[in-house]
Amino acid sequence: MTEYELIDAAGTYHGLGLSALMGYFSVFSAYLIAAYLVGPKLTKPQVLTVTGLFLVMQMFMIWGSAGFFYYARGYLDMVRQAPTGAAFKPHHVAIPLLSFGVLTGLKFMWDVRHAKIE
Repeated sequence: MTEYELIDAAGTYHGLGLSALMGYFSVFSAYLIAAYLVGPKLTKPQVLTVTGLFLVMQMFMIWGSAGFFYYARGYLDMVRQAPTGAAFKPHHVAIPLLSFGVLTGLKFMWDVRHAKIE
């Protein structure tokens, strides 16, 4: 591939990664809003359904974001002729941070449904 094609492919994958990341934040926001507004009123099967869908979608969004950023970085490394093992990879940070976000969303739902009465 030419340098232009490598940069174009990297840009395409970077854009796809950002789209997946925005999907992650959309699903995360929807889950938090649903938890806040109707969390205490949901039955246990409803909570399990909503939480299950949340987890499945978030895992796909994390997988997509990390994968697209990984490939984008790989194409940029080919342009720079950098050794792939020495470069800092964004997906090494994205996976733990986005996974932590999922856990905080689950904790938020738990706190809303198990509010302490003072």
